[in-house]
Amino acid sequence: MPVITRNRELPLLFKHHENLQKTIPWTPLVEQATPVERLDALSREAGADIWVKRDDLTSPIYGGNKVRKLEFLLAHARKKGSKALITMGALGTNHGLATAMFGKKAGLDVVLKLTDQPVNEHVLQNLRLFASLGAKMDYCGGASGTVWSYYIAHRVQNSGGYYIPAGGSNSRGVLGYVEAGFEIADQVSQGVLPRPKKVFVAAGTCGTLAGLTLGFSLAGLKTSVYGVRVTPTYMANRNKVMGLALRSHALLKYHGAKIPEFRSNAGSLEIDSRQYGPGYGHETLQGRRAVSMAWDLEGIKLDPTYTGKTFAAVLDEAPKTKGPVLFINTFNSVDMTDQAESVSPDSLPKPLAQFFPAA
Repeated sequence: MPVITRNRELPLLFKHHENLQKTIPWTPLVEQATPVERLDALSREAGADIWVKRDDLTSPIYGGNKVRKLEFLLAHARKKGSKALITMGALGTNHGLATAMFGKKAGLDVVLKLTDQPVNEHVLQNLRLFASLGAKMDYCGGASGTVWSYYIAHRVQNSGGYYIPAGGSNSRGVLGYVEAGFEIADQVSQGVLPRPKKVFVAAGTCGTLAGLTLGFSLAGLKTSVYGVRVTPTYMANRNKVMGLALRSHALLKYHGAKIPEFRSNAGSLEIDSRQYGPGYGHETLQGRRAVSMAWDLEGIKLDPTYTGKTFAAVLDEAPKTKGPVLFINTFNSVDMTDQAESVSPDSLPKPLAQFFPAA
């Protein structure tokens, strides 16, 4: 069974740097430290020592890594007095879904700028969920049109909105995984998790990866962060990760944190491109196998776009690693099928309804 270590009243980041509680807005969405567990059956199958951190359980209403980022982003939007959240992502964006869900609970309007990706059942379900949450969906076609609409055109119409980049990956969103880095270090110090030699996470917009890299450094946990690239190289690369980490480091210092310097040439980061496949959102044989194994042997649900490819890298690398490895499950494990099926595809904007098969 998963090991749950403590209730979460304040971020560990604030407990280590108390003045940040007064200077950095934060709202509680993650109810407790997410559990860690050893994947015994998969460890036997792979001949390795594989552990998982269950960030699919960040919230009982919608899990995954985006919830941690929104703790800082939503609080900042409220402090600024914003009435609407505007963000961007692919057609089936999990970040967009989390923003729509928690934005609605906060009483904020949500606008989603959507760009193309291969359409599968997960994408179709998320489109229906966006509608069920009252999000305004703006299908922009290719990436260039989406970027134009998000960065330029829409800001002319809604200068008072709170703009969140794809994946929630900016200096504030990254703090969600700086906090997770402290949380993992705390679980190691409590003895519920052995110190991992490598920590595996999907590298999409790189906010999660950057936060862990910075968080481990600040928490003094010596481990290697292993990012598995699932987006094009212009989105997921070492410079992007370190740039985000440095900006979050600067934000913490600006708000009064007494923290050691963080070097962008830190050697504890690896990025693996071998699982990427034909492109973003395209399934791979290795990814499908990893998804099946995780479900069949451990009852853990993964997706083919992010966590499936990441876990494929775990299965490949763990047997070569002398020591335990930790996989961060950033997928949402809350079943939202009924909520999605309550929405008729015909009620979606016409540019999006076209993706649904004819009845």
